Amino acid sequence: MLSRLGFPNAWITCVSALYRQASSSVLFAGGYGPIFPISSSVRQGCHLAPFLFIFFGEVMSSYLISSSAGIKGIALPIAKCIVSDANYADNTTLNVDGEIGNLGKVQNALQNFSEPTSVSLN
Repeated sequence: MLSRLGFPNAWITCVSALYRQASSSVLFAGGYGPIFPISSSVRQGCHLAPFLFIFFGEVMSSYLISSSAGIKGIALPIAKCIVSDANYADNTTLNVDGEIGNLGKVQNALQNFSEPTSVSLN
């Protein structure tokens, strides 16, 4: 994903190494609990996390509006443009034509995007 945004492989390898086998423990009542692996997120306070989130959102948005996804957005007659997605702080809103076939394309696109990125849609 990061290579599509132009990041060099060496940088991607370094970032991956930071998260690949990350672990943490919880400070509670003056003592640390057992160490546990972080398997699907990042540690609270990670300074890199907001930027990774933005990169992820940008790639996802590009995929959802691409012709390969085939999703039909909503046409705005005033601006003469088609709106299909909007990204906010930590949300993405899809504005799509409500026909059944198009909704199936949305579901397929989200599933196809989530599989290689290990993001659960449940």
